[in-house]
Amino acid sequence: MSKILECGSVFPGCDYQVHGPTDAEVIVKELDHAHGAHDIGPVSEALRERIRGAIREDLPAKVDG
Repeated sequence: MSKILECGSVFPGCDYQVHGPTDAEVIVKELDHAHGAHDIGPVSEALRERIRGAIREDLPAKVDG
């Protein structure tokens, strides 16, 4: 199952979403986004833990019918 991270759960007010097959890939994508969009500097372990804690399973969309 895929993973999802809503950036706003780490950086309030941001509506960017990151999807990936693993937590590690989602973290890399989120940090890449955060460096450009949120102008973060060096990444602290506390920030990595906040990101890791915000990752969820990406549930498949329900199909009506």
